[in-house]
Amino acid sequence: MTLPDVDALVFDVFGTVVDWRSGVVRDGRRLGEAKELDVDWAAFADAWREEYQPSLARVRRGRSPGETSTLSTANRSNDSSIASTWTN
Repeated sequence: MTLPDVDALVFDVFGTVVDWRSGVVRDGRRLGEAKELDVDWAAFADAWREEYQPSLARVRRGRSPGETSTLSTANRSNDSSIASTWTN
């Protein structure tokens, strides 16, 4: 195989190159200070991430009544579903 035979190189770097967790924790702490929220932001980030695969599975299946249609919408739904667990 020569390089002209290659159409694309694809890499899955999410979680390896992208440090989403530190950003959620950092920004959560800022929000918590501003809004006087007593939240374990690291645990919140982990709980939010646990909702990711189930949400992604719903997106992959396609839109059904009451389900999300995009990953962004799914992520926002995850925010809402776990928020009450992590705020005082």
